[in-house]
Amino acid sequence: YYSQGGIDTLSELTDIPVEKLDKQEITRCNLVLQKHLDNLIKYYSEEGVEKLEKEPAKKKE
Repeated sequence: YYSQGGIDTLSELTDIPVEKLDKQEITRCNLVLQKHLDNLIKYYSEEGVEKLEKEPAKKKE
């Protein structure tokens, strides 16, 4: 089951008309997007920890 809003967003992101998005294409795009998001989360979580370890705590004013 795919929501119409999700299909519309996917169409905008991929420049594929909604009418041409079939279940297989939607699933493929979702897997690619999920992998990209997972990589971003991993990258920023590692970078965030590294920056926190290097920077001294800043006081609120």
